[in-house]
Amino acid sequence: TVGNPILLAAVMLMTIPVSLLVAAVTMRRSMGSVRFWVESGLWVLIVSVQMQAIIYTLSRGPWIGTIFSLSVLLLLLAVFVGREALARVALVLVLAGGLTWIAISTAVSPGQSRPTVTAGAAAR
Repeated sequence: TVGNPILLAAVMLMTIPVSLLVAAVTMRRSMGSVRFWVESGLWVLIVSVQMQAIIYTLSRGPWIGTIFSLSVLLLLLAVFVGREALARVALVLVLAGGLTWIAISTAVSPGQSRPTVTAGAAAR
């Protein structure tokens, strides 16, 4: 990335839709099978790591591109592939977003610690 975090985010912007398309192609099993949920869990982890990479670059522009590209991807999936593939990709996207939110909200910067409540402060 030549030291430019926005370039890294732009690369991640291109990999998220590709990952979701590959997920749509590979997740063709019944939603009741265990293998489907194992595959979807792996895709959730992959997409979540990519989303976290964009967040850690602290750049807003690639997020606009990501939202636009995902909107176009979901629209094209709905029109050309069908609702079943759209539902599976939407499932992966929503779960990855939730996992990303959990990972980002619980992260602590190096050198910092979480505030703790002491017994005296809790009694006040």
